[in-house]
Amino acid sequence: MNTRKFKAGDTVKHHPTGETWLLIRDEHEGQVVPGGWPSSIAKAEDCTLIESIEDAPDRLKRLMARPSCTPECGETACAECPI
Repeated sequence: MNTRKFKAGDTVKHHPTGETWLLIRDEHEGQVVPGGWPSSIAKAEDCTLIESIEDAPDRLKRLMARPSCTPECGETACAECPI
């Protein structure tokens, strides 16, 4: 059994929607929070890890430096985001 919890910065596949998400908060009480608009919360059990933030330390620096997407953007990770 995998006991690793998802972390902010992880990229996951959300199976019910088929979307790829970048998480903006550590998993808490079995739930994850993806970036984007509108805001949402999902069950962690519905997700599969694609890339761990721990495996991409340079990505964390890019995430911290990028501007936040706005509601007008409408994307989880828009083309202007440097990730």
